[in-house]
Amino acid sequence: MVLGTLFITAYAWRVASDARRMANALGATQIALIQEQSVSALGALAAAAAHQLGTPLGTIAVVSRELERDLPGDNPHLEDAKLLVSEVARCREILGRLSALGEGEADAPYGRLPVSGLAEAAAAPHRRAGITLDVLAQPPGGSLTPEPSVPRRAEILHGLGNVIENAVQFCTTRVDIVVAWNDQVVTMEVMDDGPGVTPSMLVRLGEPYVSSRRKSGRMGLGVFIAKTLLERTGASMSFFNGRQSGARIVITWPRDVLEELGADHRNMVVKN
Repeated sequence: MVLGTLFITAYAWRVASDARRMANALGATQIALIQEQSVSALGALAAAAAHQLGTPLGTIAVVSRELERDLPGDNPHLEDAKLLVSEVARCREILGRLSALGEGEADAPYGRLPVSGLAEAAAAPHRRAGITLDVLAQPPGGSLTPEPSVPRRAEILHGLGNVIENAVQFCTTRVDIVVAWNDQVVTMEVMDDGPGVTPSMLVRLGEPYVSSRRKSGRMGLGVFIAKTLLERTGASMSFFNGRQSGARIVITWPRDVLEELGADHRNMVVKN
């Protein structure tokens, strides 16, 4: 009876353990499917937005250029008209990048560049008067590891650009982008000197419709879109608050995955 009891107990424990593992595997599969559906929906939404917004933006561009041309030089609204023209042009550039997301970026002329140059390219559209935006390359000290040459992928430029734009919006005077690498990984750390992120929201960053520093009219999708696009290239994102102030977002790629993106024409890197 004792041996039988021990056998039944061990068997029941093993069955329960297998059931738990199967339940965990099923839950992980469901989460992966939900994330894949979110990526597909995001791509469809981006394509639809680019198509639908093209016509009204064209009309706004025409009207704003006419206003800029017709207003006299001493009119106080002339600067507003010029700003409107430049912002419309920026919107059309963003929609163009969305429309061409992942299409032949790595094969274009000068399609590969140093990883610090990629950070510079992503930061360039977000430089503002009164805001210091620096890209700092930090090769490993005393190492001969060369700086990786990476593809100029639209997913990276747009995803990293969203992160930088968010930092610029909420900083006080400064945003730093620190690029580092070694034989195994490549990292980009975006730091601002703003108010930072509340602890309750820090753990939820990267989820859709979550904004830790929400402004009126903002949907809380910027970090989610950036995370989704960057994960398509094999990256992972971590969120922190700075020691003194501000927020820190650390983006990490396996070096071999990032360097091989240009040779791999698939749009997604499967990453466990």
